[in-house]
Amino acid sequence: MKIKHYIHRRNNKYYFRARFLLELVKFIGRKELSRSLITDSYQEEVQKCPHVRDFALGFRALHLDCIIIMNYYANK
Repeated sequence: MKIKHYIHRRNNKYYFRARFLLELVKFIGRKELSRSLITDSYQEEVQKCPHVRDFALGFRALHLDCIIIMNYYANK
């Protein structure tokens, strides 16, 4: 998994940003999740990468769980 895919710079601050799957947008009401890494330093951003990786993996797991639940109820 490429962590840099989730990291974006906006207004001289680094942010974690990930899009929700289209199937989940109607339930969640948002297209993406964006959270500040509370830094404007590239060095600090690199140090936070392990935490961002954990968050990104959790985000993907949430997607999979939601899809499994949606499929379960769709087939009932």
